[in-house]
Amino acid sequence: MKKIFFITKSKGFGGAEIHTINLIRELNKNNFKISILCLAQDQINKFTEEEKINNIEIHNKKTSQNIISLFYLLKKNRPDIVIFIKSGFYALRWWIYIIPHLIGVKKIFTIEHDQLPSFIKEASLCDKNRSSIIKKFGWLGRERFKAQVQNLLVTKSIFVSNSIKLDYISYLGLSPAKVESVNNGVNTENFNYNNSSPLRAKLNIPVDNKIITCVSRITKNKGLDILLDAIALIAINNSNFRLVIVGDGPEKISLEKYTNHLKIAHLVNFVGFQKDIPSFLNGSDVFVLPSLNEGMPLALLEAMASNIACITTNVGGIPDVIENGINGYMVTPSDRDKLAALIFDLLTNDVKRKLIGDNARQHIKSNFELNLKMKDLINI
Repeated sequence: MKKIFFITKSKGFGGAEIHTINLIRELNKNNFKISILCLAQDQINKFTEEEKINNIEIHNKKTSQNIISLFYLLKKNRPDIVIFIKSGFYALRWWIYIIPHLIGVKKIFTIEHDQLPSFIKEASLCDKNRSSIIKKFGWLGRERFKAQVQNLLVTKSIFVSNSIKLDYISYLGLSPAKVESVNNGVNTENFNYNNSSPLRAKLNIPVDNKIITCVSRITKNKGLDILLDAIALIAINNSNFRLVIVGDGPEKISLEKYTNHLKIAHLVNFVGFQKDIPSFLNGSDVFVLPSLNEGMPLALLEAMASNIACITTNVGGIPDVIENGINGYMVTPSDRDKLAALIFDLLTNDVKRKLIGDNARQHIKSNFELNLKMKDLINI
């Protein structure tokens, strides 16, 4: 039985972590022995324990506080393959790729979930702020150095979006021969619009109110303040809707206060982290993900699989899945006026909303089915 050792530094539980769990489940079917180490919060570890996923050895961050302890942990386990899950652009240090080589591991992979920060793409000598130039090019130089280490030590870097892969090649110098892209996938059987969903009754939402849903970690880069601004604009003329925000994170308290400031608290439900995402999506009318940056957001794919008309932003890998005006809509990040106009249009146009939702589900079924994507990943 081959041994695979996952190393991640997840700071929460979202699309990247679910993607990892799905991959572990698929590898289990193929008779691999799995070990997993989370260097930050142990969210994946807790989930695998709760779900009783077999053939997994779980290590917590206390067993690998530094390079030496991590070396001895890997040496003790003697994996055949090491997979680094990169769910944050700065999540892992460059030296971590050396350790598997020191114990003779022949196959080392990274799975890359995040797009490049915008300032790396925008680094320019024309910037009038000298300190800004130094900062931007300092970061760029460091990340290019890390990319060269990755070229040298990593067997393959696997990206969840082709657009993000091309950015890493263009801006950081990753070798085209060392990269692949395999999109996230969704088990579409778990997601389908259901008018009889208990969501409305559970949240005490009136029958004549439409439901707007956002499933997201509540962090600054998700742009949820922009969504609340858009909701406030819509509420000036129409309040027959509710916004349901599913997720948790460090910005939750400040956003709850912001709803009071905008006088829309009565229109917004913060329901926290939820495991049963299908039950929240299956009763929704419109899905919105206003992210400032993204990889290939699993929440968006799940919403599209649920026959929901989706509005999101044209960042990261999202243009790889959304055909604007056909199976969803994209806006420029932070464009609250355009976002409000599109939400209002979908709330008030039942025919368009259904057409967009139907097209979205068909696109996901044809191109993003989970079992096919997991097989593509394993075959690499």
